[in-house]
Amino acid sequence: MFLRKTLFVFLLILTATELKAQSSLGFETGLSAGHLNTNIANRTSSEITYRLGYSIAIPFQYQLNKWLSVETDPGIQQKNYSISRTDSLSGAYTSFINTYFQLPIMAKAILFHKKKLTFFANAGFYYGYWIAAKQKGQEPNIFTATQSNNSSGQTTSTIEYSSFDQKYTINKQIDNRAEWGWIFGFGAQKQIDQKYTAYAAFRIYESLTQQQRNYMMNQIPQYNETLDLSVGVMVSLK
Repeated sequence: MFLRKTLFVFLLILTATELKAQSSLGFETGLSAGHLNTNIANRTSSEITYRLGYSIAIPFQYQLNKWLSVETDPGIQQKNYSISRTDSLSGAYTSFINTYFQLPIMAKAILFHKKKLTFFANAGFYYGYWIAAKQKGQEPNIFTATQSNNSSGQTTSTIEYSSFDQKYTINKQIDNRAEWGWIFGFGAQKQIDQKYTAYAAFRIYESLTQQQRNYMMNQIPQYNETLDLSVGVMVSLK
């Protein structure tokens, strides 16, 4: 319902603006780096780290005036992260590969021009839907544990790690597939000619909704944070 209302307002903005306003359509791709904002103090010798993924989008931009545009970039973004073991368990980790369909709606404000570059800032909100997930990593294999004695009679224990790569089935009773959040970013663009514009942008996506539903007592909140560095090209439709 909220998504429908948001799209309706966006369409009203488009139709209420002067017809001479310039529209652009393009293609964008880049790297994403996800992180899970939560408390894992209950997990001994563990830390959450960023993990790279990808993003791809079809941006549409509607220019309201010389300095301000409205933009939406429907596409796919990965929100990946890893939980790595430390201390004596260093080398063991689990990476969570989470793929979302994403629909952001942003304002784009021109900040200033320098030589042939134009610098801009983005701010807005997004809706995401969790469409696929998998888990991969390394874990200790207890069946490979061995012991050996050195010349001093000291015993050394060793254990090998086994790799795994498996699909994760999203559980509608536990996992929250819908995600809402805010966006902020900045970038630079260069006009190639009257029709084409190339750009690069860095954006931060912060979730306002938890990754999991409230399905148990004293549940620890979990929120996605995603950094995205993308390049793209826009084609004027005017």
